[in-house]
Formats: sequence, C-alpha cells, structure tokens
Amino acid sequence: MLNTYHSCDTPRNSFPIPSEPSFIDGSRCHSPLFLDFLQNATVAAWNEWLAHNTHVKIRLQGIDLAGANLEGVNLRNVDLGFANLRGANLKNAVLRYANLRHTDLCGADLSGADLVAANLRDADLSGTCLCGAEVNAEDLLGANLSHADTAGLRFHRKIGTQDHSAPVVAS
Repeated sequence: MLNTYHSCDTPRNSFPIPSEPSFIDGSRCHSPLFLDFLQNATVAAWNEWLAHNTHVKIRLQGIDLAGANLEGVNLRNVDLGFANLRGANLKNAVLRYANLRHTDLCGADLSGADLVAANLRDADLSGTCLCGAEVNAEDLLGANLSHADTAGLRFHRKIGTQDHSAPVVAS
C-alpha cells in the first residue's frame, strides 16, 4: 500500500483514525473494511467519523451504492466520480464540493440535498427528485436532467471561486 493512502488492512470493527493528512481510496483497498464501514455504519456513525477526520481525503470513485439509504449523510468533499448511486436515498445529504462527475444518480432522491459547488457534470440525474435541493447551475453542465423533479430547486450564484448564498428558486 502506498504510504500516501490509508491502509485498509486492519481488524474488523476497529476502523483506524489517521493522525495526519492522508487519503482513503476505496478502489485501492485490498480489505473490504472501509467499504463495509461505509455501507453498514449508521449515517450518524459515518457523519461523526467524518467530523473527526476532516484531514482525510476520501476517494470512492466507481463505488456501487445503488439503492442505499444515505438520508442525511455528509459526503462533503468526497470523490464519487463514476459511482453508482442509482435509486439511492440522499434526502438532505451534504454533497457540497463532492465530485459526482459521470455518476449514475438515476431515480435517486436528492430532495433537500446541499449540492452547492458539487461537480455534477455529465452525471445522470434522470428521474431524480431534486425538490428543495441547492446547486450551482454551472455545475450541472452536461448532466442528464430528463424527467427530474426540480420543484423548488435552488440555484446558487458562483462568481470565481466564491459561492454566494442568495439562491434563485426554480418554479
């Protein structure tokens, strides 16, 4: 394992907390421990772990979380590019600054989700519920929004690298 990545080869139920900046790369783990933790931990346990490990960069490119119940989960800054989140419950999820490029979110529930500054370019959002979600319009370039429910979708304005909190509500 490269020393820039956190080792995933640790005993079950004792997911370690790195003491210095590091990466957790789900695609490089030889042990299923981290993915098992993500898929089986309660959202509260995950959010608590993430709150105490803000120095860890998480890359879950291509992960399959289709149909997962991730309501209220904090995936801020997580790289989920090319992931399968088809039909997942991401209601009220925090996905701010997440990479969701080329991610399959078809039929997912993203109502009330914080998607501000999330990279949704070329993502499949067809049939997705985006009711009351917040997003930067330019981050949706190339995204498939066919049959998506966008009632109450709030667009934030992004100028340069600054996000401005005055949303424009879609009707």
